[in-house]
Amino acid sequence: MHVIDVGEIARRMRMRRAELGLSQAAVSERAEIHPSALSRLEQGRHKPDLDTLAQVANALSTSASYLLGETEDPKDEAPLSPSGWRPYGRS
Repeated sequence: MHVIDVGEIARRMRMRRAELGLSQAAVSERAEIHPSALSRLEQGRHKPDLDTLAQVANALSTSASYLLGETEDPKDEAPLSPSGWRPYGRS
């Protein structure tokens, strides 16, 4: 079972936003979430639901897999499992 590390998600969100030179206001607008919600996510005070994680990842031009710490490259797609299965919609 994969344990979600809220602190790691927060760190990666902050780091990716800084790499892109974006403000919290710009990311929250792109992600269509309230600025205070993004702030709580970046502080590790709130665990994102799947929809919010996907919206923030898209706003940061990265994947949810990167934000979750499943890959080190912000441009990588979700990694293959040992069986070769990919999440629905990926080829």
